[in-house]
Amino acid sequence: MGAADFTPAMAWFLLGAQVWVIFQLVPRELLGWRWTAAGLSLVYLLVPGFRLLEFLPIYRNIRAPFDFYQVTGSICVIGAVALAAGVLLEKVGRAFLRRGLAAAFVLLVAVDVAPYARPLFQERMSAAVWRDFLDAQEFLKTAPEPGRVYAFSGRYFYLMTPWLSGRPLAAEAFNSYLQQRGAAILQASAFLNDERMESYFRVAGVSYLLVDKTDPDTRPEMQAKLRGIFPVVFENENIALLGVKNPLGFGFLAQDFLQTGSAGPETAIAAIGGAEYNLAMIQTSGLASDEPGLRGKVVDGCIAASEGKVLEGGKAFSRVPRRSGGTYQKVEFEPAGETGWLVFNEAWHPDWIAMEGGERREVHRAMLAFSGVQTSGQSSVIFEFRQPWWYGVCVWTSLVGWAAVLLFLCLFFPRHRS
Repeated sequence: MGAADFTPAMAWFLLGAQVWVIFQLVPRELLGWRWTAAGLSLVYLLVPGFRLLEFLPIYRNIRAPFDFYQVTGSICVIGAVALAAGVLLEKVGRAFLRRGLAAAFVLLVAVDVAPYARPLFQERMSAAVWRDFLDAQEFLKTAPEPGRVYAFSGRYFYLMTPWLSGRPLAAEAFNSYLQQRGAAILQASAFLNDERMESYFRVAGVSYLLVDKTDPDTRPEMQAKLRGIFPVVFENENIALLGVKNPLGFGFLAQDFLQTGSAGPETAIAAIGGAEYNLAMIQTSGLASDEPGLRGKVVDGCIAASEGKVLEGGKAFSRVPRRSGGTYQKVEFEPAGETGWLVFNEAWHPDWIAMEGGERREVHRAMLAFSGVQTSGQSSVIFEFRQPWWYGVCVWTSLVGWAAVLLFLCLFFPRHRS
């Protein structure tokens, strides 16, 4: 959106240029080099490498395409540009002309990236911003509504919020590079309109929005929009705190729900839409049509009422208090008092387990992003993160590897100083 007219043509040109680079890199003396280059080009263009990475246990729940492309992928882009430039410069016969073109190329790149480097030469953040941030944290310490903080800021000092106020953050970073896939998709879908945004913050357990007023990433139009939806509960010159209406804390009871068999991105809109009508979307299968609380199903991203019924709103979500003394790996909720689905709005992960009254309960993905269990409402429910055995194996293997490298360096270099 808003791109210049030549952008699509340039994109197609660059796609073709990558294939040209592959053909240039394959040695001509190789037997059948054209077939080899063509095969490599097809693999490069058609094999979804990021999707293959997602089959690895460590990367399964990380948004590999976004994370690797935006962070690690930038290094690959730089390397590809350097290779292409090297291939082109080799065609220049005279050495002095080749060096001049190389210097001009480097200078062109430096000029191109200069705007991004400008903040490195600017003065550090004003001390007044930090003081105002600390004042906002003091307010959050004693603010009446329990729950998380969602920060609108591109400056990462707000990551100290949990340490300063005792409140967790709902998103790990401004661009959510490493956020769990389901949570990131639900969050992105929430900003499509105002109603969905309100509904998302409620079910995500966000009670306060922290707005960094003087940060360039928080544009005046966005700040005005947020102020039109959420009331201001605290404000100073640089920081504003907005309150979410009727937040649901760290967990809530949904007595009515929608069933889905998919955890795909297309269900995110349905999850938020259902939440607006007090219907939690639960990923499960094999439920009878007369299951208590079942109001409909989500099929291909659309909500369909149970056969012969009209889709109606459910009973209001009710906040379930969290008992004190928990950790980030173990959370205990008070008895809900009624049957239904207890939704724990921490980012869903398969290594969370749930116990109720000493018995294990099956954990389902709730609203694409969270965890949910069926509860009788008579006993407390405990969610605990239990990492699998191979986490420890990976850590110890890595430590042994580093120790072996250091030992090798200590033994090898004294004997070969030259």
